[in-house]
Amino acid sequence: MLEAAKRSSTSKASIHRAIKAGHLSAERRQDGTFSIDPSELSRWTESRRETSRAVRPEPERVPATETPETAAMAALAVEVRLLRERLEEMRGRTDELRAERDEWRTQAQRLALPDHTEKPPRWLAWLRA
Repeated sequence: MLEAAKRSSTSKASIHRAIKAGHLSAERRQDGTFSIDPSELSRWTESRRETSRAVRPEPERVPATETPETAAMAALAVEVRLLRERLEEMRGRTDELRAERDEWRTQAQRLALPDHTEKPPRWLAWLRA
């Protein structure tokens, strides 16, 4: 496995994880080590390189005419735009929550117990006498 790690420029742990996950096929020998076919190793290494390129896009290159201050200002402008979008989302959510609260309040008022300050019925006064 050490030789396979050197050939693929990865660690032994990465090779072992790939074998366990089934991404790299290998045969276990009698002594417990693995035998990896060189063509299988090169196929796995190439697929891993393709995946890493797809996951990590090339960083944006700053033209030579831009100064670090200009690049920093551009980054801050992007951050401000994202924060404003987030703020608008939060304001919309706040409006939704207020409307929902008002609906619950009106429902609670409608279902509230009746007012007990009313006069008792006349027949109840007759019973008390």
